[in-house]
Amino acid sequence: MNGWTSLLLVVCCGALHVMATEQPENHFSYVLNQHKQLWDRLDEDEIARLGIKMRAANYTISYLPQPLDHFEVQTTGQYQQKYYVVDQYWRKPDGPVFLYIGGEWTMNPYEFSNGPIADLAVTEGALILAVEHRFYGIISQEYMKLDQLNYLSSQQALADLVSFHAYATKTFKLTEKNLWISFGCSYPGALTAWFRLKYPHLVHGAVSSSGPVRAAANFREYNEVVTSAFGDPVALGSEQCVSRIKSAFQAVGTMLANEQWSELQQAFNICLPLTDINDRKMFASTLQDTFMGAAQYNVLYASTRPTVGGICNIMTNESFSDPLDALKAVYFKHVVSGPTCTDASYSNFINFYRNDSHVTSTRPWLYQTCTEYGYYQTCDADTNCMFLDLVDLDWWLQVCKDIFGVELGSEVLDHVDFTNSYYGADKPWGSRIVFANGDLDPWHALGVKENLAESMKAVMIRGGSHCQDTRATTSYDTEALKAGRIAIKNEVKKWLASPGYYQPEPEECPSSADPLGRSFQPTLIMLGVFLGGCLKR
Repeated sequence: MNGWTSLLLVVCCGALHVMATEQPENHFSYVLNQHKQLWDRLDEDEIARLGIKMRAANYTISYLPQPLDHFEVQTTGQYQQKYYVVDQYWRKPDGPVFLYIGGEWTMNPYEFSNGPIADLAVTEGALILAVEHRFYGIISQEYMKLDQLNYLSSQQALADLVSFHAYATKTFKLTEKNLWISFGCSYPGALTAWFRLKYPHLVHGAVSSSGPVRAAANFREYNEVVTSAFGDPVALGSEQCVSRIKSAFQAVGTMLANEQWSELQQAFNICLPLTDINDRKMFASTLQDTFMGAAQYNVLYASTRPTVGGICNIMTNESFSDPLDALKAVYFKHVVSGPTCTDASYSNFINFYRNDSHVTSTRPWLYQTCTEYGYYQTCDADTNCMFLDLVDLDWWLQVCKDIFGVELGSEVLDHVDFTNSYYGADKPWGSRIVFANGDLDPWHALGVKENLAESMKAVMIRGGSHCQDTRATTSYDTEALKAGRIAIKNEVKKWLASPGYYQPEPEECPSSADPLGRSFQPTLIMLGVFLGGCLKR
């Protein structure tokens, strides 16, 4: 196993450990991969056990040539953007359009053909269009090169959606009566909100699920929420569990301080002694990843993935008198597969992702964290983190420099500051956006947690995990999750019942032929100018 793969996963949304022969994935990809695997792993017995009513994934796939650079006319290169069409529920000609935005992974069609988005499409007669993210939906060696990664940004991705909107409008003969609602989960949860904020004349409303709209270089809060989750009875955690986890990691810290390299190498099946400080940081991240992923993606009915309750059952088991033995049991249950040792080599990690011949979604996503978001989950000593205080911001800034040449300190921090200034962080100005989060999901710390306006609603789901509101209903769903989904659905239905500036114009308003008519309305809306009751946000 390549432990450095799991360390990279702390970039964003969870923890995943894969064998060295498998394609490494990033942290955001872990979350959505788990979402996909919820479908991939289910057999008929499991579907029956969970009470899931599966819909057939009836869709077509097409490709749209998109400019590499929407903002520089002298750049003539293109890439092929993959998109899916589900039109079986569409109430032509005026039914709404549900735009499902992809992220740093390759979509599984079950993501948009099942769950609340499909349920709502059935009742509202919507056309579902699912669009892959540039450089991720179709991944190739060409996109690994640094000169290509320069075209990978949220701004370019949003411009792709603008171009796609124009293409779809023409292709499907859409009019102003076809109201667009965008949906996204995790990183796409941020994108869907940003699409509505930056292009309100194109998309009528947005549902942002678990979207980290506030960029943060030093994401200290992440592991504080992890600690809270493991102490939360709703997640089947306990204070005893937290205490045992802290004791176990303290024991590892003591061994590291005493330079017991051989003992640690043997205890956790590490490939090489942990004599280098960066290797020790790699190991520290690998050790904590399972706990982080369990908190973020805690699902009480999961039978194969780690959960807070499952890990706490091990950590508090009386058969392990020493908390360190319980930690090793968790590690060998969820991290180590077979006799293969864990590679905690920093140099191997850097060399792999510096090499642009390796085709993996991790390299482009890591590039985006260095140039836009940060999202580096740290365990600083002055926080309520249960783990080792080895994985710090300076280390991650060094990773950006060693792989991409992004300078230490100010350059990454400036990128993060720009992202927050550009989009508004977790206090954006706008309308018709729902921000849904689960309070067990550490990513809710970077989301919108309270209502910002009458039509900028926050839905916090007690006991909810990352992207849980986007999954299909099961017989295990809590009342809080059910209520959260209903709140989201009601907001969307309200938006569709109030078309805003798409409404027929009253006689006293300017006609579309007037200088201030419909042709000028998008500009007015972008500026926040209101002409009586004619233009409504």
